[in-house]
Amino acid sequence: MNTSTSDTKNNESHGHPSNEPGSKTGSDHIIIPCCGQANTGQISNEVAMVLSDEGFGMYYCTALLATKPEVIISRMQGTEKIIAIDGCTIACAKKIALQAGFKVNHHVLVTDLGIEKKKGRNFTSEQVACVIDVIRKGC
Repeated sequence: MNTSTSDTKNNESHGHPSNEPGSKTGSDHIIIPCCGQANTGQISNEVAMVLSDEGFGMYYCTALLATKPEVIISRMQGTEKIIAIDGCTIACAKKIALQAGFKVNHHVLVTDLGIEKKKGRNFTSEQVACVIDVIRKGC
């Protein structure tokens, strides 16, 4: 299966622009998850993908933001809110966004929502829904 074709069609169906360097997001929200290896980091990643798929905002790769922020800077022009979703108090997503020179308008800490950080990638759809609800209400 050619996933790049599938992904392109999926992005187009949600009105997302190309992910080519310099292309604008066309979105009011940029979503930056920590993507940590523990369950709470994986929740942050899943939340970002769901919100992006629903058209709420545009998911951005945190590693790219850390290594090549200039690629993302032009895409973020006109963005209303930058949302950082962190799985734990280390707050990698927020710190990386700030180091790249971006203002984080909304920061969600998954462990502050009563979700315990555990080894492994197991999490529930209810936990994902909880984080999504907090983001939607706060934005």
